[in-house]
Amino acid sequence: MTLSDIKMEIIPIDEDGFHCFVDIQIENGVKARMLLDTGAAKTVFDINFLKQNKIESKFTKQKQDNFDLEDKKKNEIFFTELDIKIGENEYPEFYTELIDLSPINLFYKAIEIPEIQGTIGNDLLYYFDAVIDFENEKLTVKGY
Repeated sequence: MTLSDIKMEIIPIDEDGFHCFVDIQIENGVKARMLLDTGAAKTVFDINFLKQNKIESKFTKQKQDNFDLEDKKKNEIFFTELDIKIGENEYPEFYTELIDLSPINLFYKAIEIPEIQGTIGNDLLYYFDAVIDFENEKLTVKGY
């Protein structure tokens, strides 16, 4: 088992709230800034970011009733498999949903926070048996 400590950036959003960010690597060593979202069941990536980095070959589309971040009904959902590396630990062919994170990134831009390329949800946190250490501003993950 390999333990990796990843620097976590904690940024205040308002007087009593904050967001936590970590940097990871995906396909071909592409770096992605990720929001840690312990309230999210699933990890998602920004479809526009993957297209900009030409990581489109594995996209699949499914018909499904769902709502996007702006509560608009959508009938098509895109998925892909990505090789993910957090610290020294890897998750090859991680199956993840792709969404448009533009609304979130517009909010971050308005409050002068760098944009994100995805959110890490409980699926990935569970897989890596992650521990969020607020005091030391780090995310510890285990590899198997």
